Amino acid sequence: MDRIDILHGIIETEDPDVFWAREGKLRKILENCSLSSDDKENIIRSCTEDRKLTKRFLSEPSLDKTADIQKELEQRIGAKGMNYLRDLHTAIHCYVRKEVSEPTGEFDDGRFVFRAVPARRQCLDLLKPMTPPAYDLAIPDTVTVSGKEWKIVHISDKAFEGCDAIKTVKLPASLETIGKNAFCNCTSLSSVDLPRHLTVIGDNAFAFTALEELPFKDYLEEIGNMAFYRCRKLKTVELPKRTSQIGLGAFAGCSSLETISVDDKNGRFMFENGVLYSRKQDRIVQVVGAFKGKLSPSRSLITIEQYAAEDCAGITELDLPVSVTGIGAYAFRGCTELAKVKFPNTIERIGAGAFSDCRKLTSIDVPASLKSIGKQAFSGCTSLEVGEIAGKVSYKGLNIFEGCTGLNRITIRKDSEYTDADFPKITRIKFTR
Repeated sequence: MDRIDILHGIIETEDPDVFWAREGKLRKILENCSLSSDDKENIIRSCTEDRKLTKRFLSEPSLDKTADIQKELEQRIGAKGMNYLRDLHTAIHCYVRKEVSEPTGEFDDGRFVFRAVPARRQCLDLLKPMTPPAYDLAIPDTVTVSGKEWKIVHISDKAFEGCDAIKTVKLPASLETIGKNAFCNCTSLSSVDLPRHLTVIGDNAFAFTALEELPFKDYLEEIGNMAFYRCRKLKTVELPKRTSQIGLGAFAGCSSLETISVDDKNGRFMFENGVLYSRKQDRIVQVVGAFKGKLSPSRSLITIEQYAAEDCAGITELDLPVSVTGIGAYAFRGCTELAKVKFPNTIERIGAGAFSDCRKLTSIDVPASLKSIGKQAFSGCTSLEVGEIAGKVSYKGLNIFEGCTGLNRITIRKDSEYTDADFPKITRIKFTR
């Protein structure tokens, strides 16, 4: 509703009884004003008998511009009545800012659906398009609301998910955050213009797209889990100095990824020999998808994150240093050329599916330091023939070797928990200790 429409409702009513009984908005506006009956009558008279003059006064947002009008009104309704009329002016414009300038609920501009961002003045959340966009998507920098320019600061979760006809995206300069799955499965999307003040990219935001490069801008702080999962055409990533958090599998399955350049002033990450590490090199965040040959990580390495080398089909051998304690879930899933893994005697944990579908792996020898192993850790390793796991772990219901059609002999501890169903079709089970 326009400000003048509200003022009409307050000022234009001539019957005093109707004026007070009908105007719920006025009651709300004046609920904090303490008025005597005489003062109330003065304001009623001002709003009825001197309607035009009062309307001019109440319609002007700035009190400083109404000095002459105030002087004339004060002669008619007295100093005390004028004080309350000033209170009314202030209350009206506070009400207008809250109830008119800040829309409630969802609204659209003909192309997109928006809603106001709570506690952010003139800021919008883009919820979704009115119709699925195609080809070149350009989101405007601002949207006009009640005659004022509002900026778009957030794109909501799933806003453009599955819009597979989009090829390029131009994002608004004011954009600060992109929600979860916002552009997920936009399979034709090859280029996106990321604005300078973008700080957060949500989980799966651009997963399964055709993006080729990611020159992140200065203010990017956080990249969510699997944000660019299986972007098969992605070749280069540039991390700015402010990026402090990269989620699990953010660049997993990006089989063409060749390099991740890190700003020299970034204190959280570093890139070396095809591997994105934490700055201390005690954690592998990502191995580039185009990596080829033997992977020999830093001697400071302690853990390998989930999905860190998923689908890195060029890795042929893995030589883990005597410092590694944990391998995350699906860390080497789908490394189809991986034929040899050297586990150190410090390894304690192997996550679910960590080496699943490593189809050239022929044997494994896991030392006694192992304390836990996840579900289907070596499933689908069709060339695996011999397995030895010296650590005391439970195998019950985990299907560790599911789909390992060539496996015929395993060696495990005698006090391990397992049933025959946990090792189907394995004819030779050898026990240690």
